[in-house]
Amino acid sequence: MPPSKSTVTSLDGTRLAVYTYPGAGPILLCIHGYPDNAALWAPVAELLADDFQVVAYDVRGAGESDHPSTTSAYTLNRLQEDFQAVLNHVAPEPLPGIPEPPSRASEPAGASEPAAGASEPAAGAPEPAAGAPEPAGAPEPAAGAPEPPAGAPEPPAGAPGPPAGASAPSPRAAGVAARPVHVLAHDWGSIQAWHPITNPALQARIASFISISGPSLDHAGYSIRRPTKNTLRQLIHSWYIFYFHLPWLPELGWRSGWAHRAFNRLEPQTAADRNLTDYTNGIKLYRANVLKHLIRPEERRTAVPVLAVAPERDPFVTTALQTDIARWAPNSTVEVVRGGHWMPRNNPGEVARLVREHTRRVAGLEA
Repeated sequence: MPPSKSTVTSLDGTRLAVYTYPGAGPILLCIHGYPDNAALWAPVAELLADDFQVVAYDVRGAGESDHPSTTSAYTLNRLQEDFQAVLNHVAPEPLPGIPEPPSRASEPAGASEPAAGASEPAAGAPEPAAGAPEPAGAPEPAAGAPEPPAGAPEPPAGAPGPPAGASAPSPRAAGVAARPVHVLAHDWGSIQAWHPITNPALQARIASFISISGPSLDHAGYSIRRPTKNTLRQLIHSWYIFYFHLPWLPELGWRSGWAHRAFNRLEPQTAADRNLTDYTNGIKLYRANVLKHLIRPEERRTAVPVLAVAPERDPFVTTALQTDIARWAPNSTVEVVRGGHWMPRNNPGEVARLVREHTRRVAGLEA
């Protein structure tokens, strides 16, 4: 069945197209890379329908989401705001409010609530005789006094009330997250997902992360500072990054068609669901982020359980760069698999298998 479509608005006003696939189970939030759009995940969603409710969204600049024209609109901070907007849409946090009262199952057998408005008898006061009239002069609540919220627990006897206008603390303020989601991402989807995954304010809302062919730019920035053979190999694999930083030529290559032919020689692929704007707008992702984070990387760590999937024939990202994450994600697993960079498109069954195994492993650890 096709997904239902909705729209959310990010912090800067960018509208994002969100697609929710029919399914059962926890939410699996999928983020596509460059130059794809959310349609990349349709085959994976179909295979996981019995296990997850799959949600995907068009990253800004791709598909049916808005296409900001400025390069500065594509920074990792903006992309994190997009992620959080979608997360709030599909797995909202509890609204601030008064905690739920204790369950009636925990009350003593036979206990009953006093009549509405009745005052508690003083400690040690004698019980009134059966049929005795109510004492006169019992104070009525002041006119216009606010009613307590439905279901709110009674305050202890003699306890002062809250000041006017005060509100109960938010569950988020106490560090409690609602309905943590699993995150699956590929290529630039993974690169941008590392930003919220390593954000302490968001980690409690993320149950696990499966990253395919997309390292953190900050982690990569530290990695390339070590002069090894792996560093040299990755720099050779990264030639296209420098190409995408050239003015106007990359856009011309996509529009004229010769860039498609060149990249398909590296790894053949069929992508009828892509639009020309997916290719041209996404170049801004490179220009807005890569050099900045490689030159001045941040130390970004996470406690989220991470599975780093490294296709062994990836022509763009080396296995070493994808799997060298233990320093940053101590609760991580690495899996080198057969295949190339476009694994979600060419082998969705393998992606579905990896998602099931990782999330079940995480559930077992939590149990």
